[in-house]
Parts: sequence; C-alpha cells; structure tokens
Amino acid sequence: MNIKDNKKWITVPVIAFMLLWALPSTAQQIAIKTNTLSDLGALPNIGAELIVGEKTSLEFSFTGAIADPWGQDLDLTMGSFQYRYWIPQRALTQLFVGAGVKAGSYRYSDTSTLFEGDFAAAELVGGWAWPIAKRWNLELSYGFGLVMRHQYEIAHEAASTVSPSMKYDIATTTLGVSFVYIIK
Repeated sequence: MNIKDNKKWITVPVIAFMLLWALPSTAQQIAIKTNTLSDLGALPNIGAELIVGEKTSLEFSFTGAIADPWGQDLDLTMGSFQYRYWIPQRALTQLFVGAGVKAGSYRYSDTSTLFEGDFAAAELVGGWAWPIAKRWNLELSYGFGLVMRHQYEIAHEAASTVSPSMKYDIATTTLGVSFVYIIK
C-alpha cells in the first residue's frame, strides 16, 4: 500500500461518521463554529454542535491544511467528536466538561526528511462559553489526552523509508478560541 493512500483509511470514516450523526438530528438547537486560533494558524476548520439534552451536546469538527501554510510543505486532515456536559445551566452557556476523540493524517516535509503518518487521540476537554450577541457565543476550550501516532520518515537524500514507528504521548489535544453561531 502506498504511504499516501494510508490516510484514506482514517479520513473517509471520520467524515462519514460526522455526516451520519448530523443528518438525522432533531435537536432544538444547532450551532456552527470555527476555532479562530486554528484559522489564524492557516489550518481552517468548521464545526457543528448539536444539543441532545437540556445540559448535553455533541460537537463535531473537521480541520484541513491550506496548501503550504507558513511556506512549509504540510498536508493535514483531522476530524473530531466531543460529548459535552454543561454544568451550571442549559447547553451552550457557561462551563462545560466533556470527553472526545480525534483522528487524522498528516504529511510534513522539512529540508532533509519527509514525515507521513496517522494519529488518533482520546481526550478530556473543558471550557467556557460567553454570549456576545443574540445568536453569537465566544467559547474558550482546552483539552488533553493520550495521542497515538503511526509515522514513516523518508530521507530526501537516500530516498529510503525508515521503518514505521508507533508513539504514544500525553499532550494538549484541544486549544480553542471559537466563535459560535447558534441556529434555532
């Protein structure tokens, strides 16, 4: 199997999973969001949050890299899913805690080496949402968790593949300053 084809095994199922959850939704509220920190880093994203109970919601998002952000050769696709419990009030207001998963693939090249791989993460997340206008919220979020990476390294000069490596880390998985538009 070609290394570039490896990312298809994760990207297609993540997008299909997100669509299957969103299509039959009968929630009273749906919110569309974007993480401004990610957008400013040339990694645009779009997300949706579906209210599934008085104090619970499901959040889905998709992130992809713009061609050659920051003048570097980078290809990134990532999907994420979070279950959120809103503590003091109804969903989409004030404090939340939750759990989620992320998965994606990447390809990055520096001057001497090409890195290609897939990753998945299980995370705990928390944050706060402030209403800033009638249907607009500002949301801060932070998450950390276990990240698993399966990576190939290919030296440009030798054009030989280094054997794949599997790595596990505890790391920050979510850092967000998001603008949220609530659709009723």
